[in-house]
Amino acid sequence: MTRRSKHFVIPGSLAARAPRNDAISRRAVLGLAAAALAATQIPRRASAQPIALDTDRHGMSAFGDLQYPPDFKQFAFVNPDAPKGGTYS
Repeated sequence: MTRRSKHFVIPGSLAARAPRNDAISRRAVLGLAAAALAATQIPRRASAQPIALDTDRHGMSAFGDLQYPPDFKQFAFVNPDAPKGGTYS
């Protein structure tokens, strides 16, 4: 019969293989250094388009051109003939 511990540990997990002392292992330091070096070599493909700072903008969109011009009167989903007035309950 095996001895049960107070905490459940999945066999093969990092918690099961962690060193007993609080020191960081050489393998962990080398792994983090390799990951940091590899991260600096990844090309930056996703970047924002440059914006001219001297032009006035009435809005911004993450998905292309704006739907409404700068002087629009109402949104497309608004009913201009809707009844006005009433009370809140």
